[in-house]
Amino acid sequence: METAVVAYNIEKLAAEEPTFVKQIGGIARSVAKRGDYLFVGMGNTLKVLDVQNPQNPQLVGQIDNLSSPIYEMHLVGDYGIAPSEYQLRIFDLQNPLFPTLATTYTIPSKSIYEVEITGTLAIVAEGRNFDDLNGSGGLRILDISDPLNIQPLALYGDGDSISTIGVYSNTVYVEICKSIAVNVCTGGFGQVDISDPASPTELTFVSDLLGTDLEIYGDYLFRNYPNSGQIEIIDLTLANSPTTLSPSRNELYIGDGKLFGFNFFFGSATIYDLADPLNPVLFDTVTNSGYFGPFDAAAEGGEAYLAYGGKGVQIFDTSSAPVSVIGEYDTFGTPVDAEKVGSYVYLLDRTEDLHILDVADPLNPQEIGLFEHKFFGSQLLLNGNMMIVFGRGGFQILDVANPLMSTERGVYTITNYASPSDMILQDNYAYIGIRTFGEDSLEVVNMADIDNLVMETSIGTPCHTAQNLQMVGDYLYIAENRACSPGDSHIAIVDISDPANATITATYTISDSYSLGKIALIGQHLYVAHQGYGVRILDVSDPLSPVDVGLYTIPDSAGYGFQVNAIDDQLYVSAIMNDESAVQQILDVTNPTMPVQVGEYTYLNGTFVGDYIYYPQGLEGLMIYSNPNPPVGADQKIYLPMILRE
Repeated sequence: METAVVAYNIEKLAAEEPTFVKQIGGIARSVAKRGDYLFVGMGNTLKVLDVQNPQNPQLVGQIDNLSSPIYEMHLVGDYGIAPSEYQLRIFDLQNPLFPTLATTYTIPSKSIYEVEITGTLAIVAEGRNFDDLNGSGGLRILDISDPLNIQPLALYGDGDSISTIGVYSNTVYVEICKSIAVNVCTGGFGQVDISDPASPTELTFVSDLLGTDLEIYGDYLFRNYPNSGQIEIIDLTLANSPTTLSPSRNELYIGDGKLFGFNFFFGSATIYDLADPLNPVLFDTVTNSGYFGPFDAAAEGGEAYLAYGGKGVQIFDTSSAPVSVIGEYDTFGTPVDAEKVGSYVYLLDRTEDLHILDVADPLNPQEIGLFEHKFFGSQLLLNGNMMIVFGRGGFQILDVANPLMSTERGVYTITNYASPSDMILQDNYAYIGIRTFGEDSLEVVNMADIDNLVMETSIGTPCHTAQNLQMVGDYLYIAENRACSPGDSHIAIVDISDPANATITATYTISDSYSLGKIALIGQHLYVAHQGYGVRILDVSDPLSPVDVGLYTIPDSAGYGFQVNAIDDQLYVSAIMNDESAVQQILDVTNPTMPVQVGEYTYLNGTFVGDYIYYPQGLEGLMIYSNPNPPVGADQKIYLPMILRE
């Protein structure tokens, strides 16, 4: 998981709870097509696109702010059935312009890997939590003749984990891991007879390597084996040896007489013609380098609609090779930060785009420019008329004096394209924390001439990486984590009186090997997120000689996920609990050694845009909230209080 790499620039705390208004973008995970409409799981929304003209798809309906993404959608009459944790969601799609979440059907398993619809039955492949003897799992059979009143019929393999399924006549083919003890199961390939849906029975089970996907086309089953690099093709009408097809992909989709093999990590889809299913012929390969996906597809009539993650929905003409893009629905895939410059907003997409938006109408921002950044973007820093786009491997500086004509000025590449963990600007220098093993943990960059950025020095403790930076008086503190043995995590204290010759003058050693998270300074006390313990409190009135004066703990926390931020002399602390939930507390540190909880918060980094707040939420897209507490004077960033979502 990517870690935020720049100290939060928060200046104001909302006094009232904001109201969710709208969501834009997010990554496209699923697609399903019926007639002229395409139903897209994008971010935490269901979007409906009119694709009568595939060259210009139009958004005509939407359900916002779902509790979790839609990874898979099955169209059943006027309804859509989509699995999520512990439930099936049933959407009423009778009027595609006004879709609604009609009801849900509760399922005891947290992990629902796949759903197949056959006639009036829904076959559900469930995973099991193997650290729990009652972790559910198995093959669940449901009667969906009335989608609004689903009835249970049977559960096969209670306690087993079934990752993918394919249905052929009255037989369900399963990739199954049969539970034999806590955290132990035997994997293999099986067949389950569902001719009597209320009493499914096992036909065969062969212990072998688990495949990752099954798809059935006519009388043929396609079984994906990523570890062996092959797709196995089985003629279900014959007891013969299977044919194999190489190379395999993460997931498979079959539609319109073609097999699509998805390679998520390379952003590609390999397409095969299935005129002869036992001997597929390579048709073409499509690639969107720099993007993960595709994750799903819908194909018919010589057109293929691919859910391409952060690239949105890509529409291809597949009537002949080579295939070509004929349309797209591409908004903001994975926005991670926003900065307002006058009447414009710069919205940073993690992958490669910096969107320049006219926000005269905040609820309908219009893109007026697009800048492709060179690094895997994580954060924006606005310094006067200069915008710093910071990410994995380095940063760029843009002149944004005229947002309509933003121009690149300086580019800095971190040594060996290492991954940064933090960045602090002071005077004409940038201090960059490095978290890549084998590299120095700090680089100091001279920014006096932004067109010619120069590294002045790099320093660090061998076998350590930087997690976070903090200015303490005339010194820079680096939270350095141990990256190999022997050694402990510690605070490195750097003399930066002469930035070009920055030196580590002292270290404060944490007494064990648990890693450090963020560090925050309030007054003369440093608050250190110490994984495995809580928040360690150091008196830094003498910056060269920190003194441990306390430890703040959160009862029932899991001992990891601790983070801290200092805002308006209050401490914002987050941690992961034993039940995997998150706790986020606001602490009064008037008595620095005895923090007192005074509230809760949601970990939001928002930007004021008129009467609204823009909140870039990564995979979920750009969230827009009403602004209950508009700023006076300059534009500000904001930390929002707790928002509860169903």
